Amino acid sequence: VEAKLRLSDVFQGGLGEFTEQHPDQDPTTEFTLSSMFCYYGQHYFAFIFKPEVGQWVMFDDTTITTVGDWAAVLSKQGS
Repeated sequence: VEAKLRLSDVFQGGLGEFTEQHPDQDPTTEFTLSSMFCYYGQHYFAFIFKPEVGQWVMFDDTTITTVGDWAAVLSKQGS
């Protein structure tokens, strides 16, 4: 997963209903993720991008940790 994505890449071959409902939206428009919620081993946590500091932050139960850039978020996924 990249921090920037296009709907046409995420929903390959399945944009028919979306384009019918949103004819003004180009499915190749690039979007930038601002948050991501994860589930691992009966546990939820979230990564949220804080534009005012230009870094991703991880919210994990009672802990809030500055993670850094997108590569650092991806490295946390394996841990």
